Amino acid sequence: MAQEPTQLFVVSGPESSGKSTLATDLARVLGAPMVDEVARGYLQGRAEYTAADVVRIAELQQDAEDAAVASGAAVVIADTDYQILSLWWQEKFAATEGQFPVSPPQRAGAYRRYLLCYPDLAWEPDPLRENPFDRQRLFRLQMESLVSAEAQFRVIWGQGRFRERLARHYIEASVGQSLAEQGLL
Repeated sequence: MAQEPTQLFVVSGPESSGKSTLATDLARVLGAPMVDEVARGYLQGRAEYTAADVVRIAELQQDAEDAAVASGAAVVIADTDYQILSLWWQEKFAATEGQFPVSPPQRAGAYRRYLLCYPDLAWEPDPLRENPFDRQRLFRLQMESLVSAEAQFRVIWGQGRFRERLARHYIEASVGQSLAEQGLL
């Protein structure tokens, strides 16, 4: 029997909307591989970054995603992807550098869906975060980008375990049958 394509669930959203926490929790609960947000490690300890850094981050993020999908896991959780990196580029560099020079991933054997985190959590300061007062606008831009791309997504909101359960229910519905029935829970 042929292996089913990987279901890639990308946790997206504006800064401080709980993406990394949700991605980590989902990967743990589902026993799924997780693609970490490359930008966090890449930019840690830097005071500034350039357009070339964002391009390199996008390349590294896609490489990490490719490796996780190649594992053959039924479900992969990714903490960000091309979509959010492209929007980051538009916000920071489009006026001076033009279009984002990295192509979106074209990958056979994986279905990409998004868990778009609504910014209803309290802002948590972090040296790598830049937009504490602009999260609603950035959320709208991300949603518009997903709609424009005809991407499959679900807005995830709420606090703590409720947020995780909402995301998990979307994953279960998307996979087509209960993850518990497949032995993934």
